[in-house]
Amino acid sequence: MQDADLRTTLLQALSESPYFEHKLVLPEFFDTPTGKRVLAAAASASGRPVEAVAGLVAGAPRMDLYVPYRSDRLQWSADQPINVAALVDEIQPVYAFTGSGDSTFYDRGSFTPVSETATLLLGPHEAVMTRPDVGLLVRRAENIEDPKEASFAYMQCWEDCGGGGGGGPP
Repeated sequence: MQDADLRTTLLQALSESPYFEHKLVLPEFFDTPTGKRVLAAAASASGRPVEAVAGLVAGAPRMDLYVPYRSDRLQWSADQPINVAALVDEIQPVYAFTGSGDSTFYDRGSFTPVSETATLLLGPHEAVMTRPDVGLLVRRAENIEDPKEASFAYMQCWEDCGGGGGGGPP
């Protein structure tokens, strides 16, 4: 995520996501033209052939890629750094990694950001709901989420909605 062009591409894809929290669902996202560019950049950064990385993705379970904190979706822009974290299960601690490879503990039990740097989270796929504003805010994104979206109700799942660990306050 050190490449500014890659961050810009990812920000635009997240902004255009039709789902609440602007989630990208993997591996489906990698079937899109933008997803293929992101996959190629990941392969290049890892020093592996695109085909090898695509094979890993194809064999992986469905995952969600998103910025979990609304404040970060409103404020993060592609010219800023972003941490990357992966949620493996509900038990293991989560560490976010910076562009330089340093790690920091990611407090998934809190509904407030743990650092001033936004975090891009890869986690188990949860049921996704389409945003009611999809198509109403077509724009060139400067941030993932437009403040105008605040006027739309965020649906919450406070009971057993059949999957995932989300559903807290936005």
